[in-house]
This record gives sequence, C-alpha cells and structure tokens, in this order.
Amino acid sequence: MSVFTETNVNLTKLRDCQSEACVATHDHYAKDGAERQTLLQLPTGTGKSALIAALPFYVPCERVLVLVPNLGLVTQMKEDLDVVDHPAANAYKKYCLLTDEQIAFSDIFVLPLTQKVNRTDIQNHQIIVANYHKFQDIAKWFGTSKDLIDLIIIDEPHHQAANTYQELIKFSDQAKIIGLTATPFRSDGKPVDGKNIYTYHFRQAVEKGYIRNIRMNNVSPRAVTLAFTEAGSTEVYTMDQVAAMSEKAWFARGIALSQDCCNSIADMAV
Repeated sequence: MSVFTETNVNLTKLRDCQSEACVATHDHYAKDGAERQTLLQLPTGTGKSALIAALPFYVPCERVLVLVPNLGLVTQMKEDLDVVDHPAANAYKKYCLLTDEQIAFSDIFVLPLTQKVNRTDIQNHQIIVANYHKFQDIAKWFGTSKDLIDLIIIDEPHHQAANTYQELIKFSDQAKIIGLTATPFRSDGKPVDGKNIYTYHFRQAVEKGYIRNIRMNNVSPRAVTLAFTEAGSTEVYTMDQVAAMSEKAWFARGIALSQDCCNSIADMAV
C-alpha cells in the first residue's frame, strides 16, 4: 500500500493557491485518459515546498522523483521533505499536513541522488530529490526499470528542452509529470511542455499579501566604458551610440555586463 494516501493529508493550513493546486491535480488525474504531463502555474514566493510535499497525496503513486534546478535546492528540498533527519522542521509538520502520530510512523524516506546511491537505495525510498544533470546516464540509476518512478515533480521546468529532461520523460513513459512554474514559457520563448491545469495569478498573490507588488524602473548610465581585450584598448560610448549599436549581439552583451551598468543598477537599488 502506498504511503501517499489522500485521506491522510490535511490542507487547511496551506495557502489557497497551494490547496487549490492539489485539488486541481487530483481532479485532472482522476479523469479517464488524462494527459500525463501537466503544469501548475504559481508566482515565485507563493510556497512551492509545501505544495511539493502535499502533491503526492493527491496523485496515485508509490515513488516520487522531485527535480530542482540546482544542487543547493536539492539540499533544501531534502530538509523540507525529510521526516527522519528533520522531524521538527519538515513541511509535513510545519504546515500540519500530517499529525505528529502520522509523522512518527511515516514510511516517507527521502533520498538525495548522489554518486554513492545505487538502484537498491532508490527502491527503498519514497521520494528521490535531484537536479536534472544527474540523469545524463539514466540506466545507471534505473537500469531497465521504467516503472520505478511513477510521479515526477519538476520545479521550474524551463530546462525541459534539454536532452536530459526529454530522455528521462521518454524513459519514464508511464509516470505522471507535474511542472511547477511561475511562467509557462522557456527562455527561448517556446511554451513549457504540459497541460496547464491550474493558474494562480500574480495579482491574486499580491492581493493576498503572499508577495509584494513589483515596481519597475529603467536605469541607464550617462556613458559606458568598454574594454576590448584583443585590441588592448577602451572606448567610451554615449547612450545614443549604445542605442544605435544595440542590435549587435556582442555589443549588447558587453553593455549589459559593463561595470557602468552594474553601478547604475546598484545605485538605483540603494
């Protein structure tokens, strides 16, 4: 029997966007023929850790793979989801998702994917946490066991175009895939894969006080000094000259990374 059962989890302490996303996820996957790859769109800062902790209880699954963008987040996610090493600070306790008794007898074991991990380790854990770079060699972790993972949760799935993501999704062809993102578009402007089943707008998060509103200011220095390494010289450009040359990619990169622009941004921030 799966440790993730819907009747065991309490959503009353979650924010409305978190609990609504769980319900939307349950309703989607309860339908016959539901698309296996989905998106939950929530602004950054609305609480993805609690949502990731709750989601497996609303999708039929035995073992969950949580993919995060970098190694620092692997450590943070492990702490948020681990009821063994972090019995007082995990998300299940912090958000009252499970009672103290449920946590004490929980069989939810979290495994960060490191070089020391083997396939048996994966089989003995219910939540696997990793960044996508770890899956350049899928066979190393899963062999031919395509059903070892039946739910994949991707935090900020903007790298889905990367071969490692696509190979993992293709390999786990029966797994349900949930992407959590603030924007459903990749850096190249193309939409992130998956059916959007829930959207919580930035305006709603501001009205609820979950995040602060954003004020945009345009910042530009009077002039920019650029150093040309190959020529061994420096040149000073007025902003009118910058505008005239802005379509040249090499020049635009130099402007964006110049010390003058960095100083102007820092001054405005102060």
